[in-house]
Amino acid sequence: MTFLVWGALIQGVRTSSEVISLFQLRRSRPQAEANLGVTCDEDWGIFGDGPLQRTSINPSPWHGAMDGADEWEFPEADSAYIRSEFPNVDVERLGIQFLFVDPAMKFAFCPIEKNACSFFDQTMTRLLTRNTSYVIPKEMPEDFLRTYSVGAIAQERYGMQGIKQVFADPDATRAVFVRDPLHRFLSAYLNKCLHPTPEETETNCPMYKPGITFKDAVEWALQTDMQDVNPHWKLQAYHCHLHKYIASYNIIGVVSGSLSEDAQCLFEKAGLAGYNQEFLIDENGRAKRDGGFRSATKGGNTDDELLKLFFPPAVAKNLIHHFAIEYSTFHFDTSPAWLEQATGKYYETQPPLDENSRVILPSSVELPK
Repeated sequence: MTFLVWGALIQGVRTSSEVISLFQLRRSRPQAEANLGVTCDEDWGIFGDGPLQRTSINPSPWHGAMDGADEWEFPEADSAYIRSEFPNVDVERLGIQFLFVDPAMKFAFCPIEKNACSFFDQTMTRLLTRNTSYVIPKEMPEDFLRTYSVGAIAQERYGMQGIKQVFADPDATRAVFVRDPLHRFLSAYLNKCLHPTPEETETNCPMYKPGITFKDAVEWALQTDMQDVNPHWKLQAYHCHLHKYIASYNIIGVVSGSLSEDAQCLFEKAGLAGYNQEFLIDENGRAKRDGGFRSATKGGNTDDELLKLFFPPAVAKNLIHHFAIEYSTFHFDTSPAWLEQATGKYYETQPPLDENSRVILPSSVELPK
């Protein structure tokens, strides 16, 4: 396959004055971590030590996990779903999240649809081009295809040997950010099925019909094998074969209100802070990332209060059972506290939407500040 777009970018980057050498960027520890002995990950949890509710560290990762990987597992563009749905599309135009690896940077990241992938992928395009200031604008469909294909391009560039190298290196950073399964499922419904574009009714909302309700999405999921479906709905445990290799990751992030802080810390710990422009914190400790970008609600909130409005308790429990591999792989809480107050008000009816197709929350609902 050809790499005209990326090849031109990389060639231009090699002669650019904005390029920073690997020596300058790789493994350079930020001064902030040395300040008073405080490290950015001091409040993180230990993966496997109770339910996963915050970004966690795996203190004893499995090195060499990919040494015995089956040939069909990577490159991921060869999966049955991709072969059937995109038989004639070049890898750099797939626009689907795949494991990103960079042996020289000692870095691997598993991006997942609905888990801030637009922002993580932008950072990885800079890694791929070795240009700390490069940005793909998120304006046209072609822009998103180029951004979202970064993992597939990296896999084709470095091959299985590159993947094995990163996963065998005890000094490498191997990370993933996951999201509570019911939060992610609701976010996919709100973002892809309510007021969708014509393209999304054909691809990203597989159960779409006029007047679709959340009940339609849930009933479709309960009757579907969620391993080989559209990636926005595919269970996280099956992305990058995490159900087999999660023990090889040393940072397991959680998409939450502290996403920007945690992602910034990830890149600092990996010595790649210079490439991060998406996850930044201002002088007041507030995230500078655009939390409203393509979000479900005006403030970007898809929190427990929103789940209460869409999930009747019994329905949530059925979906938790159906998504069992998510909970066993990542140790998510199978009995979240919000279930006790769930009403399912919008389970069988479409919620009110504003002019930007975002859910208008009832005035009685108070979201966290």
